[in-house]
Amino acid sequence: MSNQQLLHISDVQLCGNYKNFPNGLRWLCWPHFPLQMIPSNFPLDRVVALEMPHTCLKKMLNGTKCLVLLKILDLSHSYNLLEAPDFSLLPNLVRHILEHCTRLVKVNESIGDLERFVILNLRNCQNLKKLPKTVSKLKSLAILDISGCLNLENFPSELENMDSLKVLCADGTALNQFFSTTLEVEAWHLSIWPWPLNLRRSPEISCVSFSVFGTLKSCKLQFV
Repeated sequence: MSNQQLLHISDVQLCGNYKNFPNGLRWLCWPHFPLQMIPSNFPLDRVVALEMPHTCLKKMLNGTKCLVLLKILDLSHSYNLLEAPDFSLLPNLVRHILEHCTRLVKVNESIGDLERFVILNLRNCQNLKKLPKTVSKLKSLAILDISGCLNLENFPSELENMDSLKVLCADGTALNQFFSTTLEVEAWHLSIWPWPLNLRRSPEISCVSFSVFGTLKSCKLQFV
C-alpha cells in the first residue's frame, strides 16, 4: 500500500514495527488506537488530518518529530490523555478536538504560536483548570468551546480583545455567570470544513459572537 493516502482502521492491534506502514498517508482515522503514545517512527510526515478518538493515549508524541503538514487533529474521548501536545511540533495546525478528554489537565503554552489556528474544542474536559494566556495571541481563532469544563477557574481577560473570535461556548463553566443571554444555535456546519465540528447541539448554549465581558446581544447563528 505504498500509494495509500486515506486509511481508516478501527479496533486493530498491530504487532511489530511500522517499517511497512503506508508512509504517504494524507488522512488517517484510527479510533481506539491501542498505544499510550504514538511511536517516534510512526509515519505521519505527510498526514494532513489525523483522527484518533477513543484512544489509550496518555501523551500524543514521543520525541521531537515535527508534523509540518498536520492541520486537523482529533483526540476526542481519549480518557487517559493528560496534556495537549507541544504545538511547536504542529506549526500549521488549524483545528484541534479534545472533547471529553476528562483527565486533561494542561494545554501547552506553545498554542499561542499557531498562526493559522481556527477551532479549539475542549468541551467536557472536566479536570482542566486554566487556559494558557497565550490563547489570546491566536490571531485566527474563530471558535472556542470550553463548555462543561467544570473546574476551569482562570480565563485570559485578553479574550475580549480578540477580533477573530466569533463563537465562544462556555455553558457549564464559571464564565457562564458573566452571560446575560443565551444563543440558539440552529446548525453547526461550516462549508470550509470537510468534517463536522462535533459540537453538541443544544437549544440553550452560552455563546458570544463578540466581546465576552462587554455588552451582550441576543441573536441566532446559522452556518451554511
